[in-house]
Amino acid sequence: GTPEDKDAKEVAAAIAKANDLTEAGKASEALAGLRPLRERFRGTAHGAAVDAAWEAIAVRFVRVLDGFDRQGDVAGWQALNGKAEWNAQADRVKSGAGSLRWETAPGEMTGVLGSSPHADWSGYAWLSFWVHSEKQGYSIEVRAQSGAQDALSHVQPVDGTGWKHVRVRLDKMRTMGKPDLKNVQGLGLMAYQPPAGAVLFVDELRL
Repeated sequence: GTPEDKDAKEVAAAIAKANDLTEAGKASEALAGLRPLRERFRGTAHGAAVDAAWEAIAVRFVRVLDGFDRQGDVAGWQALNGKAEWNAQADRVKSGAGSLRWETAPGEMTGVLGSSPHADWSGYAWLSFWVHSEKQGYSIEVRAQSGAQDALSHVQPVDGTGWKHVRVRLDKMRTMGKPDLKNVQGLGLMAYQPPAGAVLFVDELRL
């Protein structure tokens, strides 16, 4: 057969193996097996097929890191130059019974920091959350920390008001140091030069 036929057979076999591993409860191993093919065939029809298989596996293993549905859920979050508290006001909750109310502070940097309730992120593809802001014209950064100098980071412009869904691929996040997805120790949200009185509500933080 042609090289194209050989590639097609290789991709089909890899996807079948990944699906079998997933059914056996080994999603992390399945995704690891597809990763080299995603890189190799990126931007091609074969790459699209591998991406689709990856997404189908990853989406079945969504894990809620924090839904903020109980008042105690915010106990693990600490404010840096601001205030973090539980909110039950219905129009500031995206899903469930509550959200995290994050009151920023004037100045260059303000944030909320939480410990990760699930340290091993290696089998997941996405990090997502909902954020509500009544002010705009600034940026927030989400950072997954696995060591003092090791993290994955994503900066998101706050370019509108109301609820916004932030969803970022873990493998597209900016690398700082040598982050280890098997040992995520903390998660932080930082706001850079927010306007005076900016208050954000965060909900449905999940992988």
